[in-house]
Amino acid sequence: MNGADSNIVLESGKNYRFEAMGTWRDTSQSNHYIDVEYITFDGWTNYLDGTYNWGPNQKDLQVNNLFVDWGSYSDVHTYYLDYPGIGSIVNFRVFDGNPATNIPESGWYGDNLGSLTVNIYRLP
Repeated sequence: MNGADSNIVLESGKNYRFEAMGTWRDTSQSNHYIDVEYITFDGWTNYLDGTYNWGPNQKDLQVNNLFVDWGSYSDVHTYYLDYPGIGSIVNFRVFDGNPATNIPESGWYGDNLGSLTVNIYRLP
């Protein structure tokens, strides 16, 4: 629920690119898989940005507890986001809660299985 912090400080005035990849599973339903931005209930034949009942942003990978646009669907489940450094570490967390309030529901994380990977590159 708290996510993971970067192991580097993103320097102020420098620009970075996040490369986020992978999928994880919500075990409450069969074939319910999630990547950084999109969700499927049928093994990626069809996909959604968010869920039917909670709308967009549900189960997204957040940056510093904010929803970001990771871009168009990637069938290899790899996404990129350019981000300015502000002189601190950055936090990444999967959001599982009500997107309208941006409050995660601690009890909803128990059926989540797997992990995502984020690489951070400093841009020239």
